[in-house]
Amino acid sequence: AEAEPRVLLTQGTYNATVREVWCREACAIEVAALDDDLLWHDPHDQAGAAVPSAEMGGDDDRLAAIIYTSGSAGKPKGVCLSHRNLWTVVGAVIEYLAIGPKDSYLMVVPLHYVHGIMQLLVHHLAGATVHLASDFLFPNVLVNQLVATRATGFSGVPFHFNSLIENSTFLTETLPDLRWLTVTGGHLDAERILQIRRAKPAVDFVIAYGQTECAPRATALDPDRVDRKPNAVGAPIRGVRVLILDEQQNLVPSDEIGEVVIAGDNVMQGYWRQPEATRAVIDDQGRLHTGDLGRLDAEGDLFLVGRRTDMIKTAGERIFPDEIEQVLMRSELVQEAVVVGVPDVFTGERVEAHLRLDSDRACGRTEFEIVDICRRLCQGAMPASRAPKAYHLWLDYPRKANGKVDKHRLVSGDDGQPWPLSLATPKRTLRPRNTKES
Repeated sequence: AEAEPRVLLTQGTYNATVREVWCREACAIEVAALDDDLLWHDPHDQAGAAVPSAEMGGDDDRLAAIIYTSGSAGKPKGVCLSHRNLWTVVGAVIEYLAIGPKDSYLMVVPLHYVHGIMQLLVHHLAGATVHLASDFLFPNVLVNQLVATRATGFSGVPFHFNSLIENSTFLTETLPDLRWLTVTGGHLDAERILQIRRAKPAVDFVIAYGQTECAPRATALDPDRVDRKPNAVGAPIRGVRVLILDEQQNLVPSDEIGEVVIAGDNVMQGYWRQPEATRAVIDDQGRLHTGDLGRLDAEGDLFLVGRRTDMIKTAGERIFPDEIEQVLMRSELVQEAVVVGVPDVFTGERVEAHLRLDSDRACGRTEFEIVDICRRLCQGAMPASRAPKAYHLWLDYPRKANGKVDKHRLVSGDDGQPWPLSLATPKRTLRPRNTKES
């Protein structure tokens, strides 16, 4: 309704749904079936569209796509990306991964998110092959597909890699054709990365960072530096600059924390029909203010410390969730940790931890044993004022379609798989036994 497209292309069984449900009141939208012969032209026919090539789009500021954000922080926004925006990233990815016609990619990320669109464009314009994974319900099926398709590349968010490690033969399977892996869309624990590196030392592991608003890639960590600093997300890709600014919009020195600001031809044109939202993130120099907090080291690699909006302000202190999450991940019982701030009448915000447990290692332990282990870890690593005041245990988090944790539903205890009822429910608050400390 907001984007008001003029044409919808559908196929097969979707034709009736699109015509009768989606477009019932949007009579201005023309619906065309993809199997309609009238849509297809001989590429040599002058009346037809030009055949895409790597040279197209490099200097083209026309709108190429409106890609909607996932809407985790409110109403989804339509990110307007030009041909120049997309080609800046696509060209850089083709270059640093050396994608060519002999390569193939197994697509597990959704095509309605920018990650999937970017990979589709990368491999299409490089003349490579794209295989679409059926689903991610059974990770071992995906491993079999990696073998059968002889995929040379695979990418995903931390959820995909965690599931492959925990629930499949991914680490032990011989994948002689695989030459690169990329993780993006969130923080994958350093030990997980090193597990993959030890199991597949010949495979380049790339840690990447970006947002839909920068088409979507801004940085990538050189695979040669992954073993040395697995918590970094890398240096700017070709055609992109990364700045770290303080609250007065001044550059901060190396290794100091500030807001991550992206400049370059990858920065979006704005949000579709939302000028105020655009002005909130795009400054008068055309730079994207990401809302992420981070620092650049002496080698120019970016380290993220969290979202500006995720920063917890409790009793006058400013706390970054990531520093607590890394401490909690030291326990072999914990597969993933998410630390959030919840409203508190006395301190402003209260620090709470949501832990996804290893079902084999945690089974048989009481909730208080698990909490006590985590409490002691935090006690030895930080002041009591910064440690979580409540713990919530999960078998699996509620997630969005792209595999990322849905923090809004997490905090409300909605959906997901809570730890078995005998130990905890998502609405049950597990507090440390030392009530004076909490």
